[in-house]
Amino acid sequence: MKLRDRRGMQQKHRMLIDRPVQRLELDMRRFVDSLVGPAMGVGFARTLRPTSITRYLRTTILHDASGSRATLDTDLVCFDVRPREPGRSSPAVALDAVILESKSASGNADLDRLMRDRGVRPARISKYGTGLAALDPELPSNRWNRTLRDHFGAA
Repeated sequence: MKLRDRRGMQQKHRMLIDRPVQRLELDMRRFVDSLVGPAMGVGFARTLRPTSITRYLRTTILHDASGSRATLDTDLVCFDVRPREPGRSSPAVALDAVILESKSASGNADLDRLMRDRGVRPARISKYGTGLAALDPELPSNRWNRTLRDHFGAA
C-alpha cells in the first residue's frame, strides 16, 4: 500500500503475497486495516473490490558509483476485472510505451541530467490510473486522459 505521511511524503507498506489472488483474503484485509483502520474504521478492507490487474515487465539498472538506479517498465497490459456492463470498453488494453523512472537520493542523478539535456521532462504517471482510464474513458473527471494522449498516443 502507498500512503502519504503527515509531510505529504509517500510511504510504501508491503506484504508478501506468493500466490495469485482475485480478492483480498483475511490476512490481506487485516494488513490493510492495520494501516488505515484508525482513519477509515476497522473493517474498511472488507468494502474494497478489485477494479483492474496491471501486468508489466520491469528491468532495473543500478549505477554502482552513485548508488542511483533506474527502472524501465515495458509490455504494460491492464485488465478490467469490474463486473461487466453493456457498452463498457474492452476488458484488456495494452499500452505501448516504456516507462522510465530514475531513482536517486538527490533526484539529480546522471540519468536525470542526461534526460533534461535532451529536453525530456518528468511526467507524473500511475500505471493503475492510466490503465483504468484506457479501459474506461468515460470515468468522471479522469485526470489520466491527458497522460494517455500525451504519452501513449491514445486519442
